[in-house]
Amino acid sequence: MSLSVLQQPLEASTLFCLFIHSTTVLAMGIPPLPAGAVQLTVHELESTFGVLFVGYVVAMTAYGFTFFQTYIYYNTYTTDHWGIKATVAAVSILDTVTSALISHALYHYLIVLFPYTEGLYRATSTFTAEVALSIIAVFIVQIYYTARIWELSKNAVVSGAIAVVSSTALALGIVMTAELGRDSQFVSLAASRVKSVVAAGQALTFVSGLLIFGALSFYLAPAQAPKARRVEGWYDNIVVYTMSHCSLATVVQLGFFIAFIAMPAKVIWMPFHLLASKLFVNSLLTMLNSRKVHNGKGLNEETVLHKAGDAAFSTSTPGTHSAMRFDATDSSRTESSYHGMQSTAQTKKVYNDDDDTSWQDPNSDRFVEKQHRETL
Repeated sequence: MSLSVLQQPLEASTLFCLFIHSTTVLAMGIPPLPAGAVQLTVHELESTFGVLFVGYVVAMTAYGFTFFQTYIYYNTYTTDHWGIKATVAAVSILDTVTSALISHALYHYLIVLFPYTEGLYRATSTFTAEVALSIIAVFIVQIYYTARIWELSKNAVVSGAIAVVSSTALALGIVMTAELGRDSQFVSLAASRVKSVVAAGQALTFVSGLLIFGALSFYLAPAQAPKARRVEGWYDNIVVYTMSHCSLATVVQLGFFIAFIAMPAKVIWMPFHLLASKLFVNSLLTMLNSRKVHNGKGLNEETVLHKAGDAAFSTSTPGTHSAMRFDATDSSRTESSYHGMQSTAQTKKVYNDDDDTSWQDPNSDRFVEKQHRETL
C-alpha cells in the first residue's frame, strides 16, 4: 500500500519532467526524435563523435603551429629560393583548407545530425575533400625531403626509392578518396578490395617517412658529414629527431595504419588521419626554420661551415633563431687590421735588417732616418 503511494508522485514527476523537456525542445526549435528512432548511448557517442572531436581538437592545435611557423618562415627567410617559398605556401594553404573542411564536417556531424539517432557512418563531401588534400600535402612534404636527401647524398638509388614509394602512396590515396566519394559509408572501406588499397597506401606513406628519417640521420651523422654543423643541447636534439627528421609524423602514420588494419569499419583511425598530415607539414616547416640565416636566405647544415671559412661570423646563444650572423663591417675591420699589421712588420724589417749596410752611407735615406731617431 505504501509502495503504490510512493509510485504515484514518482510517475507524476516523471511525466512533468518529460513535459518540460518536450516544451523546451519545441521552444528551442530542436526537432523531436523521428518515430521509432532511438538516441545513441553514451558509449556509442564516445566511440563515434567523441573520437572525431578529440582528433579535431588535437589537429587544430597542430594547425596553430603551422600558422605560426609559416609566419616565422616568411618573416625570416625573405630572400629564400622561390621554390622553397612556393613549397611552404602550397603546404600551408593545403593545411588551412583541410582545417576548414574538417571544421565543416564536424559542424555537420555535431549540429546538423542532432539529435543523434545514427552514428558516424557516412563521410560528407567536405570530409572526402579533406582526405584528398591531406594526401597531396603529405606527398609534397615527402618529395621536398627527397630533394633534400639528394642534395646531401647525391645517391640516386635512395632518393629514387623514396620518390617512387611516395608517388605510389599518393596514387593509392587518390583511389581511396575516389572510393569514399563513390560510397560515402565508412564501413565500405572495410571491404576486401578497398581495405587492401587503403592499407597499402598508408603503409607506403609510413615506409616513405621511415626512409626519410633514416636517410637524414645517416647522411647528417658525423661519420658521413664531419664538417656539418652539429646540434647542441638535449632540447635541440629532440626537435631535430622528432620534428625536422619526420620521426613523430611517421610514428603517428604508423598508428593510422595499425588502427585501420585492426578496425577498418570503425572510425578509430580518424584522429591519426587528422593529425598525421599536419605533423608532416610542421616537420617540413621546422626543418626550414631551424636553418641559419645569411642575408635573408637559409643555409643548410653542410653549407654553413663552407661559408664560415670565407667570411667572418658569430654564433648566437643556443635556442635563438638566427644562430649565425655575417657581418661585413667586422670583416672589413679585420682586413684593415691585417693590412696594418703587415705594414708594421714591413717597417720593422726595414729598420732591423742588420745585414743591410745602407744605413752606414751618410748619403742614404736610411742613414738620415737613423740619425733622426737617435736624436729623438
